[in-house]
Amino acid sequence: MKKIIYTLTYFACFIFLAGIFFKIMKLPYTYYLLFGGESLAGLICFPMIFFMKWKEGELNDLKIRFQWISGLFAFIVFIFSTWIRFYDNQIGDFSLAFSFFLLSFTFLPFFFYNMYQKSIRKI
Repeated sequence: MKKIIYTLTYFACFIFLAGIFFKIMKLPYTYYLLFGGESLAGLICFPMIFFMKWKEGELNDLKIRFQWISGLFAFIVFIFSTWIRFYDNQIGDFSLAFSFFLLSFTFLPFFFYNMYQKSIRKI
């Protein structure tokens, strides 16, 4: 199961990066690749990885669990905001700003704090 999930995640990230490359080179099918890759990664792959890590007991610490949940939530809000912005809706701008707010003030502080705690334990 792990191999399938990680292969699917690799495939989704590859599609997303191909979309970025197509965007830089101004080639066709850019938005299909970007939206397909980010949707597959954010709505299927990353929640499956979270669930797998939770079942294996790697997310027993509350701070690490909150880090993962806040990161997933920020990424899902980002995906929905890009979908909304694709239809030129003004709510998309607000939801994009909200996703960056969530990323900046919930995920990143816990991420760097947990990295700091791991480095202290290794010393």
